[in-house]
Amino acid sequence: MKYGPKWIEENLGIKRSTLRVYERKGLLPHRRETWREYTKEEVEYIWMLKVLTGVGFSHKELREAIEGGELDIRKGLTERLSVLEAQRNEIERNIRYLKEIKQAGRIPTWPKQGLEKYDDFQESTKRAIVSDDADSAAEELAAVFMELLEGEPKENAFLEFMRTMMSGDLGFLESEEDLKASIAMNALLQIIASKRDLDPHDPYVQALVRALYEAEEELAEAQGHELTLPIFARHNVASLTSFGDSAVMSRAQLGEEGCEYAAKAIAIFAGYEELDDVNDEGGLDLPN
Repeated sequence: MKYGPKWIEENLGIKRSTLRVYERKGLLPHRRETWREYTKEEVEYIWMLKVLTGVGFSHKELREAIEGGELDIRKGLTERLSVLEAQRNEIERNIRYLKEIKQAGRIPTWPKQGLEKYDDFQESTKRAIVSDDADSAAEELAAVFMELLEGEPKENAFLEFMRTMMSGDLGFLESEEDLKASIAMNALLQIIASKRDLDPHDPYVQALVRALYEAEEELAEAQGHELTLPIFARHNVASLTSFGDSAVMSRAQLGEEGCEYAAKAIAIFAGYEELDDVNDEGGLDLPN
């Protein structure tokens, strides 16, 4: 039995134009006659070509295999799988990278000192901020909280988030001391935000900010990191005022005015006159 291009298109979904491409690329014998017919074996061969090109094999790869007299499907699939897995790993890495940026609310800044080219900078930045654990408890908790924000009044969302934190898996915090420090720092931010009837330069307000800085400094040292005043300012100002998930959570908890006030007090403590000075030094902020 012979099969024409119309039958192949209607029954297998392989277009006639695809058959002509296979001929031009040397994957099928070129037929001079206007009316083409294919044997059952040729149709099975056409189907195999479609399957292999559908998973990423190029026409050139298939033609070279055919011309060599051997189409090693297993070897080709193994090589193709390696390519796709590498692409998948890079895609997953980029997803985690974007999640980190979205969470922090800041775009990594170009290095003003020790200039490096974009590709090198992007790679080193990814290595520095992307966790090996793509399914960390922190990401899960952030996702839960963002769902709460979309579905509940904001004043209730934070309370529910705190309940989730206290009852959930806190594997992203290395110890009970880390959890206590995190809660203490959160409480300090609430107190600072509540003092917005005072000038942010007020000694009492600045003493509260100093306590926050010292708590973060102690936690950073315990985790093997160094906390400087610029880093302290950039991190906290972004967490209070940027487009990121952390800032959304802060606004739900402290309100717009509370976040703005606490950010100003922190910037002043770190030696900046204006919030924009922190942003200018620390990177590119996107609009909320």
